[in-house]
Amino acid sequence: MPVFVLLYALVIQRLTPLTSAAMAIGVAATIFIIRGAMISMGWIRLEKAVGGPAPAQSWQPFKDSLRKMIDAMFNAAKSMSAIGVTCACAGMVVGMVSLTGAGLNMTNMLVELSFGNVYLAMFLTMVACLLLGMGVPTTPNYVIMATIMAPALIALRPETPLIAAHLFVFYFGILADGTPPVCLAAYAAAGIAGADPFKTGLESFKLDMRTFLLPYMFITAPQMLLIGLSPGIVGVLEAVWIFVTASFGMYALAAGMQGFLVDDDTWYERIILCAVAIGLVWPEIISDFLGLAGFALVYYLQKKRVGLKTAVAV
Repeated sequence: MPVFVLLYALVIQRLTPLTSAAMAIGVAATIFIIRGAMISMGWIRLEKAVGGPAPAQSWQPFKDSLRKMIDAMFNAAKSMSAIGVTCACAGMVVGMVSLTGAGLNMTNMLVELSFGNVYLAMFLTMVACLLLGMGVPTTPNYVIMATIMAPALIALRPETPLIAAHLFVFYFGILADGTPPVCLAAYAAAGIAGADPFKTGLESFKLDMRTFLLPYMFITAPQMLLIGLSPGIVGVLEAVWIFVTASFGMYALAAGMQGFLVDDDTWYERIILCAVAIGLVWPEIISDFLGLAGFALVYYLQKKRVGLKTAVAV
């Protein structure tokens, strides 16, 4: 019920997130208290008794419900304190960026270094987000990226939807957790596995490479975000086609980077797979068909090679 109230307030009523969350919390607390009172009154029995008289009324379940609710509020406040500190640090960064003009300078630098080329600007933005996002928690990460890096993309490509630009920079800001030399997520995984942190970071970076193409499609093909779709069944087909081509593109890039699809890649197959990934990200129907054809070619060659190896082994 609280989740339903939250979605209803956000999606149907279009209330603010703060108001919607307060309503959901209020509903959850009300249900919790009513449930404790009904158990105390004997209207709800937690266990089905086999014969015998009904248990006597006791207000202990109601008191336990109140105690648990107070504990939940205390734990929530304790958890929010850490988020408050990180948001305060992010506010300092945003304040320095605003007062010193670093954000505007960053935008000017990207515009000048990209020479007006949108794709080069997206690449430079990606590198800057990977650097700025290293070691930064999720919430301040988004605040920093949205403040410093998103305006640069919008300045170079004014028709870019705002949410697409924000998702682009936030995506790469989060990927910084798996990018050396900082790669906090990889360091945590290395501690659990007892592995070398830097080697784990390099391996995680290779595994992450398959997802590096997806944010580019947020900008070049915002239909992936269900933005600007044609009306009716045509829009549905557009969304499905973009989803399919993006999936094949990421799979091709992963196969090219890791050197394996159905069999070990040859040097020219790795080049073809990387070119296929770029072609499938490019928002043109011709590049999509060429990319799918290239992927099918490499798959056929490797499948045939595996068949020959199996025949020789037999």
